[in-house]
Amino acid sequence: GEEFGPTNEEALAVIYGENYRAADCYVSFEYTQITCFTAEGTGRNHDLYITVGGQDSNVYPANISYSRPTVSFYEIAANLEGIQTPGGDWLIIEGDSFGTAAENAIDFVSYGKTGTEFTACDAVDGGDCGCRIVEDHYMMNCTTVPGAGAELFVTLYINGQKSKLPTIDYLPPIISELSGPGSADAQTKGGDQITITGENFGPLGNAYIDSVTYGPVFATEYEAVGCNVVGSVSAQMIDGVEVDGGHSTIVCNLTEGLGKDHRWYVTIDGQTSDKSENLTNYKKPYIAQFNVTSEQQVCDLSADSYETRCTYSTNGGEDFGVIAGTNLGHAVSSSYFSVLVDGVVIAIDGGSTYQMDPATTVTYAWTGDDGTEYIKFVMPELPGENHTVDIAVLVDNSVIDDVSQTSDPVTHLYQKPVITNLLNTLVEGSENAVDLQIEGFNFGTKGHVYINGVE
Repeated sequence: GEEFGPTNEEALAVIYGENYRAADCYVSFEYTQITCFTAEGTGRNHDLYITVGGQDSNVYPANISYSRPTVSFYEIAANLEGIQTPGGDWLIIEGDSFGTAAENAIDFVSYGKTGTEFTACDAVDGGDCGCRIVEDHYMMNCTTVPGAGAELFVTLYINGQKSKLPTIDYLPPIISELSGPGSADAQTKGGDQITITGENFGPLGNAYIDSVTYGPVFATEYEAVGCNVVGSVSAQMIDGVEVDGGHSTIVCNLTEGLGKDHRWYVTIDGQTSDKSENLTNYKKPYIAQFNVTSEQQVCDLSADSYETRCTYSTNGGEDFGVIAGTNLGHAVSSSYFSVLVDGVVIAIDGGSTYQMDPATTVTYAWTGDDGTEYIKFVMPELPGENHTVDIAVLVDNSVIDDVSQTSDPVTHLYQKPVITNLLNTLVEGSENAVDLQIEGFNFGTKGHVYINGVE
């Protein structure tokens, strides 16, 4: 937030829920961040406010929640084998997250075949409650009520939170290896297969696969498709029969995408693996061919009409560069491309457009029948005097961060300078000094003049 004071601020309090006061609070980043430890407590969805120097902040809906109470063990205090039907026995309930004896935040306790038939405590709206916390957080004592039956279980509510019974959990999935065509230099259009090797993926098929995701930052930017747990190399022998139950290998297909250094998550029936240590990547853009086209005639140094004889002009705006290649992002949603000349992004249309989404243009980007991707751009003027330049393509995404990739460059050679005319003009006031005006084409924006080999 704001206005929390300097890091040495001592007149500080953080209050949440029903007057819970956080412990050991301090300003951990001057004026904007406070760090505390939670107090003992119960309940959920608690709001929060702070006090600094006697001034209260606004109430913030922080939704602070404590863990739900868990019931794990029952015991009859009189060492009886069961509860006597008239009631009146002490039932010791053990578990976790019951809260403190001082708070005694028990709302409701019942038990029975469904956990609700017999009510030992109904403290809501001031009702009777025959239960109390006898050991902070871990134990309560209830007085039983008249009833009957066997195999009963307990349901309790503490500060609005319903208890849960102890559960048995399978181990979460573990990713140990990524392999296959999709693990390195995958096609940006998707479809490459990847094999995920690890543990605890569940039985064969996809019944327990919630998701398989990957990406450069959160590992959730992309979601693989067609995922299935398949048979592993090592099968089990059960009663002399070779049986492979899966559990260690998932095969998926990559979706369309961009970028490198992608980490992976596997989620199996609500349990998610840690991020993979292994990284995968899509192929970077590749320029297979580069050509220059022009409305002008092909350069003919013997032609009389100098104004129309040369293409590949250094003037810029007269010719079009056409890149043919693969993985230029045309098949990827929300992608865009830029063209770089000697590492500098140029205007694709010769005006003010420095990046384009291939899906929004047929003039400057298209895909051939054979799958080759094309980019067309207006050739810029030669930026200096070196007629050799490097041309590359950068591909990025407007929705997903950190997926930018740049192709290796190709070399383009602008046409050499052509002199068409020389004009000598006597410098005013001088008898022998002249101004030399050189006319021609493809001079670029910088250059040197040599006369008889001398600059």
